[in-house]
Amino acid sequence: MILAPGSSRHSIHAALIAWHLTDWAWVHIKGNPAHLERLRKAYGRIDRDSFEIRLMELCPELGTMKAIANGAKHATFPDDPGGIKDSRLGDDFDWSFAKGFGGRLEIEKDDGSTAWFDDELDAAVRFWTRFLSDYPSSEVADATDKS
Repeated sequence: MILAPGSSRHSIHAALIAWHLTDWAWVHIKGNPAHLERLRKAYGRIDRDSFEIRLMELCPELGTMKAIANGAKHATFPDDPGGIKDSRLGDDFDWSFAKGFGGRLEIEKDDGSTAWFDDELDAAVRFWTRFLSDYPSSEVADATDKS
């Protein structure tokens, strides 16, 4: 994932989008009977909340994106911080949150493991790339069929 050097704003926006794709994907899927039936066959009863839980099971890094997205919007940390226990700035942190730009944001998970923000974001982007190709919008499918 390439972020502009020194841009914490780009990092936070990327986390917001990575998390809120859950909302957009749910609206798309619940409006498509074939996609909804496919999810029901795979996971049983599916609603907005269980969809979000399932996505975080498939991509735990979405929990990090959820915590950052909610932390950017709210004055206090939500009751469900997405599996984050703590975060630390690297010794040479420069607010870009990305490797190669002079510092990184380290995240401590509830289980005691640590991860870098940019690695978590990369994993979320890879997940969404795969997921959205598995559940294409009708416009994408229609354009593909005409080729």
